[in-house]
Amino acid sequence: MKKIISIIILGVIFFAFPAMAANTYSLDLEKDSSQYGYAGDSESLSITSDISIETWVKPESQPGTNVEARIIDKLSYLLDYYDDAGTKYIYLFYTDGVNYTTRTIASTLTAGTWYHLAMTTDVLAKDVHLYINGVDQSLTTGSNAATSIQNTDAILSIGRQSSDAVRYFDGLIDEVRIWNDVRSEAEIQANYQKELVGDEAGLAAYYKLNNSALDETANNNDLTLVNSPVYSTDVPFVGEEAAVIKDEDIIIFE
Repeated sequence: MKKIISIIILGVIFFAFPAMAANTYSLDLEKDSSQYGYAGDSESLSITSDISIETWVKPESQPGTNVEARIIDKLSYLLDYYDDAGTKYIYLFYTDGVNYTTRTIASTLTAGTWYHLAMTTDVLAKDVHLYINGVDQSLTTGSNAATSIQNTDAILSIGRQSSDAVRYFDGLIDEVRIWNDVRSEAEIQANYQKELVGDEAGLAAYYKLNNSALDETANNNDLTLVNSPVYSTDVPFVGEEAAVIKDEDIIIFE
């Protein structure tokens, strides 16, 4: 005879634990060893209009006086951290090949601290934003003349200047995302502390750097790592949390 089983849930108690697809590694770049990563030129990386760049960074040292540390650079667009006469700045730049648009903010990225940086640019409107840990910053406008972004055959460089072996970044980098659209403040805040899938609309390149230099999008803009940088288990976030039900809260009657 078949048994009839009744299940009564007396109470539901939720426990949070890291999701299975958690962030596990970052890429550790040593300036003194000239370490960086790069992807070759591609149609998906040759963005000529709206663009957003996101990444987590954890500097291990500061750029010296009047020294630059390139974070992401494709010659026609870049995100930079530099020193000018002892004052530290974050620098945003893009060019149409003749004219330039630049923004800066005086901001010291403390060594040993993780920061999420997100640059968004509506090129035609010349509307440029920088978000640090999801917070929109007040930027200083420099040149404001570029009407598009130049299509160049330069490499996309992470942790070094694109065109020359100079301006190395010293520290950890994680979750690099290149978009061919303008990410909203809400989108940045909702996603900067979790991993993406890789098939999100507008995502041109995505490097989780979870012990891998592969591009997680279908565009296959995989990185080549130069001078043997290593992966670190030091990460800015672990992952989203999921919920489970305590066993004690379920009573089974036969």
